[in-house]
Amino acid sequence: MLLHNRYASMMAHIFPFSLVAWYYESVLNARFRHSNYGLQANH
Repeated sequence: MLLHNRYASMMAHIFPFSLVAWYYESVLNARFRHSNYGLQANH
């Protein structure tokens, strides 16, 4: 967990916030099963 916090802190200082937010949002969306909660997008 410590390594992850150091990595996240480093990313937040080097890259713009929008890029960091996009990255973490895509990682979390890949791990989150939206259909379990009725949040499946209608594309």
